[in-house]
Amino acid sequence: MLSELLEELRLIVSGKWNDYGRYPLAQAIDGNSEHYEREALCYLIEQMGLRTGFEIGTYNGLTAQVMGMMPEIESVWTLDLPAGSDPVLPVSDNPDDRRWMGVAVVDMLPDSVTLLHGDSATFDFRPWHGRCDLVYVMGAHSDEYIDNDLAVARQLRTGSGVVVLNCGSFWPMHRAGNRHRIHKINERMGIVEY
Repeated sequence: MLSELLEELRLIVSGKWNDYGRYPLAQAIDGNSEHYEREALCYLIEQMGLRTGFEIGTYNGLTAQVMGMMPEIESVWTLDLPAGSDPVLPVSDNPDDRRWMGVAVVDMLPDSVTLLHGDSATFDFRPWHGRCDLVYVMGAHSDEYIDNDLAVARQLRTGSGVVVLNCGSFWPMHRAGNRHRIHKINERMGIVEY
């Protein structure tokens, strides 16, 4: 089952899947996850029967909205830095990244989604430890936040839970010479890369 699931995920993210549009995907804007990333999340939710999710890094709430619209989902929590707050850790080497912070649009979130405010480096995640079938890490893209958020994600997930690290091409680690960083993170955290 896992190998079939991973093969389908590879097809989804490569643009070769035959079933795009199968899930309720709202219109994206600059800064959102790509449609195929949201399709992959929905596919995981459906195929694995995931019931609870936690998203680190809300941006405008689109991914949380899509996750919350899946019939399998009972609860999704999404954490975003409050508007006007300064992050505790370095964000990235790109000053433009600050425009993605604190812009969550709560009126579009389904009832199954709860927006939380805080910095993932200092937020008290204990009430969610071991409760999340899916943890989607899409927060700040510095090495410091990636390490922090993945360590948190491991604590949040259930024993059979899934951690998804968004590896968008805008991350500094995807620049020439830094791709090995993702492989090292995956090895250390026991993450399957697709």
